[in-house]
Amino acid sequence: MNYVKLYKNFVKKCKNEDRKTNDPRFTVHHILPRSMGGLDTEDNKVLMTPKEHYIAHRILARTYKRKHPEIWYLLDKFSNGMKGPDSPKYSNFNYYLNQIVSFKKNGKPNNFDVYVKTFKTEIEHLMDLSIDKTLLINKLTNFITK
Repeated sequence: MNYVKLYKNFVKKCKNEDRKTNDPRFTVHHILPRSMGGLDTEDNKVLMTPKEHYIAHRILARTYKRKHPEIWYLLDKFSNGMKGPDSPKYSNFNYYLNQIVSFKKNGKPNNFDVYVKTFKTEIEHLMDLSIDKTLLINKLTNFITK
């Protein structure tokens, strides 16, 4: 499989969509990772959902596994051991956390309690999985203390 072509097309698809930096559903992905010499410039960034971000790092890991073995470490750090079917659940967790953080800054909508209830369900699901809970606990601690 041509992972370079796959990665370029994947990034192009994300870049061509109308995504806003202030939308909490998206995170910034460095097209050429900084660990591989990429710069922190706008032309080296693309907005992705957490699930897309995870997929992008999986493709990069497959592409550069021999030339840049550290990318496997970064992928593991990024994914926190949540691979395969668990990665979409992590994406949902991030989405609801980002929404609630946004509401804390910009004011609560009428259906705020629905977001909180769904977020709690996501946390319960993640706590039931056999994964390293450190990242999850750190994110929740940072959220609570802000």
